[in-house]
Amino acid sequence: MIHSKFAEISDLNNQQFIDLNKQLQELNIKYSLPNHTQLNKERFNNNPLILNTGTYYGSRMWEYPFAIINADLSVGQKVADIGCGSTPFIAYLSKVTGAGNVTGFDNDFLKTDSTHFAFGVRKKFIEDTGINFTFSNIDAIDALDETFDKVFCISVLEHILEPAVWQKGLMEMARILKPGGKLILTFDVCLTNKIISIGDILNYTNLIPEGKVDMNWPEKRFVNVDGDAMDVFGIVLTKPNDQIYADTNNSKQIKKQHAFKKYIPEIISTQQLQLIKDIKKNKLRTIIKMLFNKYKE
Repeated sequence: MIHSKFAEISDLNNQQFIDLNKQLQELNIKYSLPNHTQLNKERFNNNPLILNTGTYYGSRMWEYPFAIINADLSVGQKVADIGCGSTPFIAYLSKVTGAGNVTGFDNDFLKTDSTHFAFGVRKKFIEDTGINFTFSNIDAIDALDETFDKVFCISVLEHILEPAVWQKGLMEMARILKPGGKLILTFDVCLTNKIISIGDILNYTNLIPEGKVDMNWPEKRFVNVDGDAMDVFGIVLTKPNDQIYADTNNSKQIKKQHAFKKYIPEIISTQQLQLIKDIKKNKLRTIIKMLFNKYKE
């Protein structure tokens, strides 16, 4: 079984995908969640499998089943959905593991019952599903270390414009994951514009890919976003629970996950990133801004 791969339209013909999308579609209707039919017509006009099925966003018809199939969910597992929004996915997690075991984290909480087209968590949705909800930024997740058996982050990373934020977010997701647990991520990738790379994911989580990883690009692109051809990648990572020897005499043991720590890159802060950009544009103006502490953390 391939645990990490690019999304392909043909995957939607898989019976597991068909059955899960049917259940997710029912949950989308049950909780009166946003209808993305029109947006799907614009972005997935060459993909009849998407156009003729669900009302939730087209790429989620691959991302949600991919995440569920690879998660090995069971009742009682503690599960986190980072950047959860109001989606049939977190409603499904609640149905399988138990509402009290699911925590959604998001920094966009809608106190009114207004319809929100794409993002945000509706108050009524939280009440109806019974899940736990925590208002939290991705780079400072409000949870204790090693709390969750499974952590999901579905199509969130590529929407974060500041590198320092998504970099710290990846570290945070690894932090709250229990040893032996799984982190499942999906994110947009692009042939013409680097958004998030597999290397970024491995560098900043220091977790290990589970099973086989297929890095081969599909022959055809998955989605058209405002004229730009996009793809989706899903990756399943595990947090090692075993120990290894740190020396050749086999006298000192450490947790396997700690062996990666020296490879953790320094996070570039927003201010440092702006400094680099300003230097390229105008060195004199940058020096003046530095004198006035404009780049101070």
